Amino acid sequence: PQRSTVMSRVPHMGIAILASILKKRGHDVFVVDYNLIPNAPHISFFINKLKPNVIGVSIYTANTAEADKIIESISRISPDTPLIVGGPHPTLYADELQKDKRIDYITMGEAELMIINLVEKAKKEKEARIIRTKEIVNPDDVPYPEYRVFYKWQYIRGYSIMTSRGCPYRCSFCPVISVSGKFWRPRKPENCIEEIEYAMKTISPNLHILIQDDNPLVDKERFYNGKR
Repeated sequence: PQRSTVMSRVPHMGIAILASILKKRGHDVFVVDYNLIPNAPHISFFINKLKPNVIGVSIYTANTAEADKIIESISRISPDTPLIVGGPHPTLYADELQKDKRIDYITMGEAELMIINLVEKAKKEKEARIIRTKEIVNPDDVPYPEYRVFYKWQYIRGYSIMTSRGCPYRCSFCPVISVSGKFWRPRKPENCIEEIEYAMKTISPNLHILIQDDNPLVDKERFYNGKR
């Protein structure tokens, strides 16, 4: 869903990573990112055209109103299709979302290690099931994001990359520790460079690179050495 308070046109990196995992598994994946393409057709157009077996919606607290509209459309147009929600908001407010009878699964935390099993076994549930990841993701083991399954991916010019995940601190104003965990996990600099080179070959050579680490300066020496 689009975040009305955010005007950037950067595609959803987390969904792109999950898309890559599912595609490598042999599944057909299609992503509609209304933050990237705000004037994309209504979700009903894509559901009627593609007849998906499973539908997922990523929710930030800033786009809950837009997400609710999409979920309502899904439940009305395709009521028998299992619906999965994930992202920062479900991770923080899973108990509240569990009251929503339109939702079948609520994922908490990083979904890379759970997504295949969840998608392949998804079915309609009487009450939303909360699925929490129990394993820590090694970011160097995560495949590069797959953006070519996004609607109008050719328009992508902003490219997000995480050179590390997590944060060891417990700042009262920040939810990162609840979403990504307190265990800080850096990627190898060469792995990051290879990802950027791959993106510029497969998407566009004119990408703007945005670092979106939870806390890139946990190890300042590493960060600045990588920059040089």
